[in-house]
Amino acid sequence: MAPPSESIGANITHTVQHTGQRLKQFLRPDGRRVHIAASPEEKIKIHRNLLAIEPDGNFDVCLHGSPEHLEAVRAVHAHHEQKRGELREKHSSIYEEFEHVHLQLEALSKEMHHLTEHGVSLDANFSKFGYDAHLRTRDPDSTANSISRSSSDHGQRDWAAERTQGRSLKVWKRPVVRQYLHKGLIWRSAELQEVASFELFVDLLYVGIIAIIGDSAAEEPTSYGLLKFIIVFSLGWKIWSDIQMVTSWLETDDIFQRFCVMFVLVCLFGYTLNIVEAFETTYAMMISFYIWVAMFSDIIGQGLVVLIVRRAQKMKNQAGPLIQKWFEFQPSLNIEHRTERTNAFVTLVFGYSVVSLLYQNRAGYGINAFFGKAILGLVQAFFFNWLYFEIDGWNIHTHAIRRHVASSILWMFIHLPFIMAYVLAGASLSRLVLAHDCKDAESETLEEASLGRSEADVEPGLRWFYCVGLGIALLCMSVISFCHVHKKFDGQRVTKRSRLGLRVAVAVVIICLPLAESLNSLQLVSTTTGLIGLVLAFDLYGCTYVGESFLRDGRKCKYWADCPRKRRRALEEAMKTGEVVNVEELAVDEKGYVPAP
Repeated sequence: MAPPSESIGANITHTVQHTGQRLKQFLRPDGRRVHIAASPEEKIKIHRNLLAIEPDGNFDVCLHGSPEHLEAVRAVHAHHEQKRGELREKHSSIYEEFEHVHLQLEALSKEMHHLTEHGVSLDANFSKFGYDAHLRTRDPDSTANSISRSSSDHGQRDWAAERTQGRSLKVWKRPVVRQYLHKGLIWRSAELQEVASFELFVDLLYVGIIAIIGDSAAEEPTSYGLLKFIIVFSLGWKIWSDIQMVTSWLETDDIFQRFCVMFVLVCLFGYTLNIVEAFETTYAMMISFYIWVAMFSDIIGQGLVVLIVRRAQKMKNQAGPLIQKWFEFQPSLNIEHRTERTNAFVTLVFGYSVVSLLYQNRAGYGINAFFGKAILGLVQAFFFNWLYFEIDGWNIHTHAIRRHVASSILWMFIHLPFIMAYVLAGASLSRLVLAHDCKDAESETLEEASLGRSEADVEPGLRWFYCVGLGIALLCMSVISFCHVHKKFDGQRVTKRSRLGLRVAVAVVIICLPLAESLNSLQLVSTTTGLIGLVLAFDLYGCTYVGESFLRDGRKCKYWADCPRKRRRALEEAMKTGEVVNVEELAVDEKGYVPAP
């Protein structure tokens, strides 16, 4: 039987390569055992338990990642490197054969791990969006890998060498599909897809687009104004959706891509300049700018490809297999990029609704009805943000995109009416805030720019724009939440279906509020904000556990800190005897210690 110091190398290799878990303990060359603790609390607990078993103290307890841990690992590593060199010199032929077999087993073991346990990136993806048995990852250099290559090479990176291995930006580079569908499996790059800087730059332009479209609709609260709003906003949304789709599908990262994005921005800018008078004098100019972008974005023929492939799967003649062969590889949607970009756009819309509430006051004491309506609008936007991101986006078991093709399509398309309705409600709210149809709302207290937008009577169309937009936005949020599969737990106070039922009921009430013509602008905004607050409170209460207090968390707070070994022993002895310890007295002779005044 080999001594412990010689057998620990196999233990280390097995623990790291096969299970992926960190080493809990190992032996030094002199036979002294080293135990690894994940936290200071665990370190104290392990030390106390080992003292009871081994009073002689023939062990060490190190905090993971500490200098002591690193020093011990380096010492054991150097010891086994020396042992390996000695074995190579004594039994060179047997050693080479054993090393070859060992590398083959490592490569096969890692391949089995990838096939059964998936990679770390997929584990994170499954944890956030739900499990998908048809999803695989592929490394960029996977075609060059062979079975004779050591599996340990994949987990090691020479950071010093990478400093001199920068990448040059090319004028044109062949586009690479980020992820694709092939024979029922989705293959995706193992690298994380990050949001490009130009995508954020496009979002900045859409801040102005949303403001112009929303303000134009609020200035003309009629059916004709609503029709113009729907047409113009839908065209703008289509351009944004195509940009993020192409970016999600293809990876180019070259100079030509930047010029293409700049061309799209120029067309978007020209499109935005002709929105207001689009149906009077500038319709041809607006559409001409849109057509260029549409041709550039739709040339990939996404809809046509999907239609042809689905039709080919049902064909029984020779054309079906032939078409499937032609479209054997199809670009697929990256769920992380799609959700992140959609969340960014929703955040942009919520931000617009807040910015549109701003006005200029010139009264000495500006706490009046105008201020109250603006604050209610701010709270309303905060409630919607809370519901969308922290209630509906929390505890997701399976994301709508991964749940089913029907839920995926519904989730993607329901965001358009949701965003359109909320933008329409936010633009109408900005006019309701400046209306002086209630008490303590003197128009003379407004600055001239804001005074020009203040009205004594609120038009019925503006009421309908605001309430119907808010109600439809709440209904769409209910559909978005329904598309997801959320995690369940025993003892939940209110089920998801019941909470969504209240949302639908509240949305119907908000939509019908314009029928109460006696409500002034302050009462209307107060009522809608209160109803949305009721929905949020019911959701927060329903997501809690029956056995726990809803008002406060009963768990105790814990703190930890690092201290030298000498001070640690003194603290441990004091804990055993129950003695009260003055931490400052223990640190008096510490180098660099300055007592508190």
